Amino acid sequence: MDDGHWATNVELQLRPGARFDAITGTRAALTLLTTRWSTFGPAFFRAQNVCQAALDDRTSHEAARTAFIAAAREAGLWMRY
Repeated sequence: MDDGHWATNVELQLRPGARFDAITGTRAALTLLTTRWSTFGPAFFRAQNVCQAALDDRTSHEAARTAFIAAAREAGLWMRY
């Protein structure tokens, strides 16, 4: 099964002062969204849908990465990408 590895990781700091976690692809992004996310706005729900669509081969993994970054911005998380 394709995990949808991205050419460039997205690194997130989930809490102030915490270490940055490297999100390497679509499956890792979807897992994070469904298990550790705390801000549930429109970008969050879109990212969940786009990540699942990419894993189902209905859209690109790059689209999933873009949607994930938008959800992280919406949540106000520090990022490196």
